[in-house]
Amino acid sequence: IDHPTIVGTIKETILNGIGQRTDLAKVVYDNTGDYKKTIYNVLDELEGKLWKMSRGPNNSKNYSLI
Repeated sequence: IDHPTIVGTIKETILNGIGQRTDLAKVVYDNTGDYKKTIYNVLDELEGKLWKMSRGPNNSKNYSLI
């Protein structure tokens, strides 16, 4: 997937302490204007390559950089 703006914004957002999937997508959407579906696809596609996902309370998905 070639979305350097989304990838950069995701990394920056995680570094700023926002790692929960829905909050992360909202911040990236607000900053880039890209579709949330595209943001979720980038999150899923690059999981394990640039960031890792762990399960939190209530089965939430939390991301952290590798």
